Amino acid sequence: MRASKFGKGGQFIPWIHIEDLAYSIVHIGNNFEQFKGKTINAASPNSITYDTLLNNLAKLRGRKACIIPVP
Repeated sequence: MRASKFGKGGQFIPWIHIEDLAYSIVHIGNNFEQFKGKTINAASPNSITYDTLLNNLAKLRGRKACIIPVP
């Protein structure tokens, strides 16, 4: 897998699993009056670094990560 990382890759990046996002959308839709006019932030409570995210994505695809740093 070829990817670019910005800087050293140690910066934290927000993420959310697709099932959690789908559940959140359904929950908000079912309780619309409660969320009406409010800002909603959907992200995992556990942050990961950009390097970790890219390496995990490569592992899931069964490939080695070829990460090219971009200044």
